[in-house]
Amino acid sequence: MTAVVDGLNWPTQMIGSNADYLEVRDWTLAEGRMFNEPESQRASRLVVIGQTTARELFPSGGALGAAVRINSQPFEVIGVLSDLGAGAFGRTRMT
Repeated sequence: MTAVVDGLNWPTQMIGSNADYLEVRDWTLAEGRMFNEPESQRASRLVVIGQTTARELFPSGGALGAAVRINSQPFEVIGVLSDLGAGAFGRTRMT
């Protein structure tokens, strides 16, 4: 998927999930919050983004509360993941 903010584009993955996703994956937030169950059930247009996506789309900071378009659909950023560290083959695992 392509995420767009003020003319900046960034290719990213998007995972539709529920409010328990971070706990199941053992991931934490650097800032903001995860969506709650009622928001999940309503399919609210909220998004939690990773460090790389935040850095690429918001180079001056200020991702929380900002609007981001993902495949032409508007979403509100409500959280930013903590750095996920190194993944397989030494690659940095940041979303």
